[in-house]
Formats: sequence, structure tokens, C-alpha cells
Amino acid sequence: MLWTQPELLRDVAPHSGRTRLAPGPVGAITDRVLVQSTMQHVGDVLPVIDRHRSGLILARGRSGEERTREYISRLRSDGFGAPIIYDSESYRHHTATADEPFRLHGEDTLLSLNLTASLDAQLLMGSDIAFTPTGVIEAGDTDTLKAATAQVAELDRKDTVFILPVDPSLLGIPYIDQVEAILQQAGHPIGIVLCQQLDPLEYTTRALIRNMRRLCRTVPYLGFFRTDLNALDMIAHGALACSIGTSGSTRHMVPASERVRFRVPGDSPSLLFPDLSSWQRGDTIAKRFGRRTAPRCYCAVCDGRTLASYLDRTDHGDARAHSVLTWQRWLVAIQRQPNLGDRATYWKAHCKNAIANHAILAAQLEQVRPFAPQVSLAAWASLDAWESMASI
Repeated sequence: MLWTQPELLRDVAPHSGRTRLAPGPVGAITDRVLVQSTMQHVGDVLPVIDRHRSGLILARGRSGEERTREYISRLRSDGFGAPIIYDSESYRHHTATADEPFRLHGEDTLLSLNLTASLDAQLLMGSDIAFTPTGVIEAGDTDTLKAATAQVAELDRKDTVFILPVDPSLLGIPYIDQVEAILQQAGHPIGIVLCQQLDPLEYTTRALIRNMRRLCRTVPYLGFFRTDLNALDMIAHGALACSIGTSGSTRHMVPASERVRFRVPGDSPSLLFPDLSSWQRGDTIAKRFGRRTAPRCYCAVCDGRTLASYLDRTDHGDARAHSVLTWQRWLVAIQRQPNLGDRATYWKAHCKNAIANHAILAAQLEQVRPFAPQVSLAAWASLDAWESMASI
């Protein structure tokens, strides 16, 4: 084990808990929400990444190892001082089994026949910490979860995060007690990736959100990666670290065994609508507002531009940068709260305000439901800010 059991947040008073500092190199990402991006999009957001509160998870995407290694080296030479992590995205190509929970064979040199060698290769590429190349753990497959956790527990290193791509149902009521007990034996920081078509929080119950919050308090050094505003909810409830993607494909993860389904084709980008705390397509905003003037954003990227003006492919880069600046502003507000209880209370108030803005906007536009609140946003706004463990 790399750590003795720290004081967990299970039974702390809501206004006394704080994020636990992870041991070793992983400690550098403690309490950060990193930007998760592919090489294709990273140039759009690099100038706006907060070096003190964020960092970069560089997903492999279509780029080869050599190109990625050179890019990380160039970032370091240019003085990018925030954490940089390479994500081989093994979960995009491999379904985990009890016999083979990790993807350790393939074309990349990172995919060697040895887990330790695979982790070392990531560090040689310039990654500050290593991610285990775990495959997707499918619904109900606790045997594979045990097998993967047992192998990770044997690792004698402090530079590794146990990446855990799971079907969201594993964090549901039937399995949560067993999953919690298994993860407490990992002995390493853990990064959960929810794997489901589209947004997993839109098709599950409030119990999933409560259980994810629970794990942040009962499993040492646990975070959530490749997600959306769920990252801010988790950071407000004690997560070690999280990441938010720069596009739909890096904010959500489709299981390796399934074909990706897209909701709506078109050239208009999605961007964060600040008043509604949700991603909306620019052409949808333009349609809803019609001849009325849509809200303007005065971030460093938009400089007074209306949200309805993001309409074609040339706007994608600015939309990504605007979105990063927007959620980083909310992250700053969360982190300025004196403790976790206050963070959770602040975040709930933020979400309640966003729900109220949906109603205000409907009245202003004289439309019944011009924008429907997302299921996850409604849950964050209505659940108790900091529940006792007895009630979870």
C-alpha cells in the first residue's frame, strides 16, 4: 500500500473537511480540474488554461506517440508549468476482463506486455503521472473490477492513477457497497471515467450523483475524468481531481464495444451558456432568440460577442476557449470557499440560480420551454448540499 488510511471525509462535519493532498507526483493535480483535449483541439484552449488551478490531459486521439512526445516537450520548453498528463485512451479500444483488465498489447510501444513498463513509457513521453491502461468494465462485472484493483494494489509506485472506466450502473444502488469496498483496497489514486452513450447523468437517477459524492468521501484520492460540469460537483464534494473535455467526445466516453451515436449533425459548435450552466449549440441559441439579441459574453475570447453568433466551423476554436474560461471562473469561485461544506453550498446555490434563469428566459422569450434544464443540473440544485453518510 502506498498510503496508510488517511482521515476520510465519511463522518466529518460539513464545514470542516478539505481536499486530501495525494502522495508523491500525483499530489501535483490535487484539487485541480484539468482540461481534457485531443491534439486536434489543444491549440484552441492552451492560451486560456489556468496554470494554478487546471492543467492538461492530452488524449491520444489520432496522434501517434512520437508526435505527442514532441508536443509535450515543446510545451515544457515554452514554459507551460501546469501538469501535463498523457492519456492513451485504452478504454476506447479494450473491454476489460478478469484475465485481461488492461490493454497491454497493440501497435503502440506504450502497450507492452508488462503493466509497469507501460506506465514507465508514459513518463518517458513527458507525462507528469501515469494512467493505467484499463479497459472498460462492463455492467455488473465486479469480478473484473476486483482483478484490476488487485493488480494495481501490487504496484510499488507513487506516480500512477488507477483509471477506472466503468458502466455507470456499477455506481448504482445494487453495486455501490461492493464497489466502494473494492476501491478502498486499491492503494493508489483512482480516476473514474463513466462510459455510456451520450451523457450518462441524463439517463440515470439522482442516486448515481449521490453515490459519486459518497465515493469522494469514502475512497482515498478519488476523482472523475473525461466529464463535463460533473467535475465541478465532484470537486465541491471532495474529489482529488477531475477533468472537463473540450468537445463532446472528450466530455463523454462510449464503451469500446459500442458504436458512437451522434445527436445532431451540423457545423455549429456547442459552447457553455453561462446563465444556464449548460452546453448549447450556437445555432440552437440563435433559433431560440430569433430577432431578439442573445446574451453577450465579455470573456477574453468573446469580448462582447453574442452567444448566438457561434454558427459554423470557424467558430469551434473560440467556442472551446470560451467554455474553458467560463467553467474556470466557476472553479475559482468554488475554490475560494473556506471548506468543502461551503463549496457544496455554493455549488448548489449556483445550480439553483441556473434553474431559475431557465424560467426567467422562458418568460422573456415568451416560450414555454426554450431551454430545458438538464437532469443533472436539476439534481445538483435540489439534492442536499452535504448529506450525512447515514442518508446516502
